[in-house]
Amino acid sequence: MSDRIDLTQFEGLMESIVICEEEYIKGQDSLLEDCQTLKDRMQIILAELKRCYEKIDWLQQVADLAADNIGRKNWDGFEESMYEAGLWERPSE
Repeated sequence: MSDRIDLTQFEGLMESIVICEEEYIKGQDSLLEDCQTLKDRMQIILAELKRCYEKIDWLQQVADLAADNIGRKNWDGFEESMYEAGLWERPSE
């Protein structure tokens, strides 16, 4: 999707925070704690965005396959398409 946040810009920010911590603020405990808190929050946000983007991608693929199969009487083709695309696992027999 073109309107997604470019997560690589934040990954670069994370590296900058680490450099800042290591090179510029040794000895300033309160600032070091603030940087660590920011880094921890950024990691949580990035992980959640990645998880959401994966879910969005999965849903988009499923929607596309469903749209291709609308009006068909036999949904076996849809299920097979889902399986082949890696979007669905067949139930255990």
